[in-house]
Amino acid sequence: MTGNNLLMRRVWKIAVIVCAIWLGLLLAFQSESGRRLELAEFDLLTRITAPKSLDVPMVIVGIDDASFAELKLQWPWPRNLHARLIDELRQAGAAVIAFDVVFAEPSYPVEDNLLESAIRRAGNVILAGDLVLQDRQQFSQLIRVDPLNRFLEAGAVAGSAVINVDLDLVPRQLPTETDSFWQQSLNMYFRNVSAEPMPVAAKPDSRVRYFGPDHSFRYVSYYQALSADTMLPEETFRDRIVLIGLDTRVAPELTAGSPDAYPTPFLPVSTHLTPGVEVHATFIANALLQRSISELPGSLRHVLSILVLIVAALAMRNWSPLRSLAVTIAVAVTVMLLAVWMFGTHDAWLPLTLVVLAPFALYVFRGGLAYLAEQRQRIQIRRAFQHYVAPEVVSQIIQHPELLVLGGTRRTITIMFTDLQGFTTMSEQLDPETVSQLLNRHFSEMTRIIHAYGGTVDKYIGDAIMAFWGAPLEDDNHAINACSAAVKMQQAAAVMRREIRQQGMPDVHMRIGIHTGEAIVGNMGSGERFDYTAVGDSVNLASRLEGMCKQYDTGILISEATAEIVGEQMRVEFVDKAPIKGKAEAVPIYKIKIADTVGD
Repeated sequence: MTGNNLLMRRVWKIAVIVCAIWLGLLLAFQSESGRRLELAEFDLLTRITAPKSLDVPMVIVGIDDASFAELKLQWPWPRNLHARLIDELRQAGAAVIAFDVVFAEPSYPVEDNLLESAIRRAGNVILAGDLVLQDRQQFSQLIRVDPLNRFLEAGAVAGSAVINVDLDLVPRQLPTETDSFWQQSLNMYFRNVSAEPMPVAAKPDSRVRYFGPDHSFRYVSYYQALSADTMLPEETFRDRIVLIGLDTRVAPELTAGSPDAYPTPFLPVSTHLTPGVEVHATFIANALLQRSISELPGSLRHVLSILVLIVAALAMRNWSPLRSLAVTIAVAVTVMLLAVWMFGTHDAWLPLTLVVLAPFALYVFRGGLAYLAEQRQRIQIRRAFQHYVAPEVVSQIIQHPELLVLGGTRRTITIMFTDLQGFTTMSEQLDPETVSQLLNRHFSEMTRIIHAYGGTVDKYIGDAIMAFWGAPLEDDNHAINACSAAVKMQQAAAVMRREIRQQGMPDVHMRIGIHTGEAIVGNMGSGERFDYTAVGDSVNLASRLEGMCKQYDTGILISEATAEIVGEQMRVEFVDKAPIKGKAEAVPIYKIKIADTVGD
């Protein structure tokens, strides 16, 4: 495969991986669960970028538990109480008096008269309206519920207090209706107080910028506002938007479904719901401070997620769990910092959960591919070596596959060649099935001994065996282990020889040649097919020594290099300086004496 073809193959592979992950994440984020993750991201960004201080001309009068305890009245409170509050707030200089309370039904005539008169005197009262779902047997419909007409004729302005919520019941969308409660409150504020033009109405994609957990705005209790001149500082309400609404958690007079409270992005840290009146205050603050959040087009998110995937895929093309994880985290952190900067500095929200998860999805995907490749490699290694080396050696090779490098490495090893003298003659006298059984028994027994001494069976050549010690794993005692295995093999061969002699078969003797020296050991062949073997002059010398056993009538011949290593531990005897094919000078050879094997 040419370099260009290999490059194109890698490019296509990256492209396929990127597209597959991107499409998978895109489909996931089309679901309700995906959208919930994006909303959770919005909440996290809200908490991270919340301002440390809030300065808006607004005060909330809370119909709170302290007021219930102080006034000792059941809900709904008599309307003359609200009339008193309006008069008190008017005298205190309130710019807007906005009730997040629906006065849609008549009360006692006297009470309604007092409230109507107070509204007329103030001239700056906003009263909440609502939407009510009516269920009928044939249909269901939403009905707009406005304040009593007499209050509107007295000068009150109706404002729709409907709050829309997302999947998780958190209000994040600014109401866009021109008669919404917050919009009507702002209209009146700018008409009564400010010489500046009123801020532009909320855009359809505007989302709420929350400024903190519940009670981030200034609150006073309802009972305190009733006596503002004595219980509160003089400037508490002057030129301010005053919102009146429920702020109770334990008042027994309210039924379980009545409290007007909502979860907000700060619920996980505050553990308290936010009163509906404060949600309206947040809407107003968004407009006053021009800090509502704009959700950017989703196409930007898709483009960014693809770019992030491409960058991460290129960085992970050479797989390394730790390095790839570091790349994944670095990319994700960069994206998150971008999201925080956009949200906090430019009031722009681009849902980036998909983008943040993209490199992690790629990491898992690439890790999975790497794991499968590793498992496939383990299987290939096990298949290739399980018949040639001991199981424990296979396990170590699987743990360190880098030992098996195509082309091999130079190692000092001990090589063994064996052959069966007389096997050809015996094969001519016996049927093929018997010959096959005898040969398989011989190979099985010899291989077991080689493995027991840590050797590697390189190959079977007819009735011969090639094995070596010291590779693929390091073995400081490879010469000792090879010679010890040779002695054990000759002892086992003697037992087999006696048994087949008793069956009337001719004798078969095994010859063994051993040499210690340098060789190139590794995977020899091509990338598609290779053998793990040893090559070099040392291998040829071991083979020559095996062939010379017949000439010197011995079962094991070893080289001088091997004899120098094992001489102190085994019975080694000098034989001769023999000419070896391919060697300019005669080579000293030695034999290992084996009791109860040769000559039996």
